Amino acid sequence: MTTTETKWRIANKDRPNLSTVARIRLSLRRKTKGQKEKRMKTQISTLCLSLCLGLPVAVTGLTGCAGDRYERSTGEYIDDKGITVRVKSALGDSPEYKFKDVNVTSFKGTVQLSGFVNTSDQRRRAAEIAERVQGVRKVENNIILKEKTG
Repeated sequence: MTTTETKWRIANKDRPNLSTVARIRLSLRRKTKGQKEKRMKTQISTLCLSLCLGLPVAVTGLTGCAGDRYERSTGEYIDDKGITVRVKSALGDSPEYKFKDVNVTSFKGTVQLSGFVNTSDQRRRAAEIAERVQGVRKVENNIILKEKTG
């Protein structure tokens, strides 16, 4: 007698009035029901794990890096920081003028110059220097001339 038969006889000992076929069907149902429950628990666990791991990635992928008309993507932000540094460096390296009172900001490749200079030539020259920097698409020159006191 095999182990399965022994288990079956022990499990069905309290049912003497059932036919052999009915006992076999009953024992198969018990095994199938247990297997189904186990399979369902495994599937539910797998689904929960997939959601827990996949949902943050999906949300980040859809919203975290996307840019629109008013917001920059992560890549555009990094590019703008690089442009700002290069423009500030170019203005600081200018042999004629040191543009210490000029502020530089950039957004999606557009550079905005603001601050104060002494002459209109300095204002024009700052815009020319900024336009030559790699990655600059457009320059907004908002530099104001200092009033002469005297």
